[in-house]
Amino acid sequence: MARRIGFAIVAVMIAGFVLAPAPGFCAGDSHVWTSFELSDYSRDLDELLNLGCDIVERYPEKSTVEVIVSRKGFEQLLAMGFKGKIIDISQPFSRVVTGDPQQDEYYDYEEIKQRLLDIQNQYPDIALRVNLTELLDTPTTHEGRSIYALKVSSNVAVDEDKPAAVFECGHHARELVTNLIGMDICEQLTSLYGSDPNITRAVNRWEIWIVPSVNPDGLEYVWSNDEWWRKNRRNNGGGEWGVDNNRNYPFGWGVWGSNSSNPGSEVYTGPAPNSEPENQTMTALWGYLVPVVMLDYHSYGDEVLNTYVHFTMPELLKHDTIQDLLMDKLNYSSRDPSSTGEAPEEAYHTYGTICYLIEVGNEFQPPFPEAQQWVEHNRPGWQFMLNFPFFAPGVTGKVTDSVTGLPVVATYDIQEINFVEGEVRRTEPGYGRYIELLPGNTTYHLTFSANGYHSKTISADVATHVVFKAVQLDPNVMSAP
Repeated sequence: MARRIGFAIVAVMIAGFVLAPAPGFCAGDSHVWTSFELSDYSRDLDELLNLGCDIVERYPEKSTVEVIVSRKGFEQLLAMGFKGKIIDISQPFSRVVTGDPQQDEYYDYEEIKQRLLDIQNQYPDIALRVNLTELLDTPTTHEGRSIYALKVSSNVAVDEDKPAAVFECGHHARELVTNLIGMDICEQLTSLYGSDPNITRAVNRWEIWIVPSVNPDGLEYVWSNDEWWRKNRRNNGGGEWGVDNNRNYPFGWGVWGSNSSNPGSEVYTGPAPNSEPENQTMTALWGYLVPVVMLDYHSYGDEVLNTYVHFTMPELLKHDTIQDLLMDKLNYSSRDPSSTGEAPEEAYHTYGTICYLIEVGNEFQPPFPEAQQWVEHNRPGWQFMLNFPFFAPGVTGKVTDSVTGLPVVATYDIQEINFVEGEVRRTEPGYGRYIELLPGNTTYHLTFSANGYHSKTISADVATHVVFKAVQLDPNVMSAP
């Protein structure tokens, strides 16, 4: 992995390893990139993970790991008996890029806002910058910022009866290459509309929502203070700052994996599930749209992650088939997520969204020409996600009131699928639309339920294409005494 090395190696060696209470890894001071030699690789790695350490590289053949940690956290690890050295020291990203015009192509928060507005002004028929915080009536970030998206669709100013797709980037502030991917999706969808048939078809078929930065406070802190800052900017007290937004989602919150209840940890889950304004905005967006597909971009690793870890995936055939196709498009490998409480788990569990986390490249902030290669490499992935649902088998339709014909917000069960983790399947609130992609050559039975209505079960013979099944629910009118 390439990394900026602007400082002499600072080596501090302490032999041995001693189990000790978890230290408070204060994140208020600048970060250092460190290397640790592990006397017992598996045991010591597990201990570092249990401490909530931010392990960015693993070298089992050399029995070493690389960890990004605050200076205080590094000193605490040494005091516990770990044998380590500092190999690089963080600085503001704005200083990293000084004198390098190509590196300056990365986006900060204000540049994202402005470029989204520029795209809207250039392509007003198909592009609309949306202040998600205002649209969804969610809190601003801890430093008072809004989260912005670009909505791309034919006749974009109208809320049309179309399926929704979401592409989101920058949960982790330092992963600047993901912001570039989000902005590239915006540029490609708008500039190629009308000339590229695949792009034109996608924009005509979908409402596409791109969120280039889920974590704007953290992004600004990367530019102004600390290039390796990961979390948001919640003041946790005691000189400790930040929640890992990709550990704060409700489903699986703090259950398993690389996460921590320690406010100083780089993988701090937050004081409560969905406590953070960034997470509240994203879950509100998913509830508003009920997206059919979603990709969540991170760096780094060249991987398409499994959606669930620790929990039982109820639609393993569908999940693995789509994941394999996506991996083939990108020539990426797969692995389990690092933790529960991540965005894809929540989106799939609570909203039924087909969602994968994509780890991009081999560095957080590569030189811009290299970053641009990764951006271009990932285009077939998001284009595939906008294409395959229209050729996959499944069932779709609208759920309406049998008397008024108005759409009904309903949930539904599928008899042939065992949702053992309490997964919820729901209709899109604006039009009552549901879309369920399912393995073909099977008859499925879907039972729809809504407050104030009698439940109804329908059957759908799914072969090789989508089957259309309208559903009318009868109001549950109480008889007069």
